[in-house]
Amino acid sequence: MRLRRLKSWTQGQLSDASGVKVGHISKLERDDDTDPKLSTIYKLMNALGCSADDLLTDGERVGPSGRLQGAFKRAEELPEERQEIILHLVETYCTAYGLQKVLGDQVVIPLPGLLQRKSKPAP
Repeated sequence: MRLRRLKSWTQGQLSDASGVKVGHISKLERDDDTDPKLSTIYKLMNALGCSADDLLTDGERVGPSGRLQGAFKRAEELPEERQEIILHLVETYCTAYGLQKVLGDQVVIPLPGLLQRKSKPAP
């Protein structure tokens, strides 16, 4: 479902592009005890322009490491200047996190809104 949504496709559009019936796509997305045939996997891979790993990796089951791998793979398709922005964000965060581990609360990680902040005492 994640890959279909990244393309902003409905199940019907994926069905049209892949030749896989809408009902079957629906069952696969619901994880309705459906083991797809290899030919179905190939049809979906071709329609979505992805690898088997991309298609079969369930973001809810693989954890953050697996989701990061998928995110970075998708980021490789971005224009180079956008890739540089992502690299800068990741490198800045990792540097700040490393400093925070060493220096403690003296270092504030500069990503507002993405992390829960410790509440400050009222003045």
